[in-house]
Amino acid sequence: MPSTEYLGVLRSFQLFFLLILVITFEAGYLNLEEGDPVAVAEQIGYLDTGAAFEYSISVHRYDEFSIDVVLTRD
Repeated sequence: MPSTEYLGVLRSFQLFFLLILVITFEAGYLNLEEGDPVAVAEQIGYLDTGAAFEYSISVHRYDEFSIDVVLTRD
């Protein structure tokens, strides 16, 4: 049975991007040549309690990657 305990509200994310040259391991999965550029994104989501809720690292092909950034101010 799922827990009904209140964990908090998702309040913020930290998102980091690096542009690097792909190594053999990722190149095989992404159908790229070793040394092709890739975008690496690391994301951490935080609850209003300050606890980390989500953590991910993803590697994206250079020719299929784009990012849109929307900044808002409370």
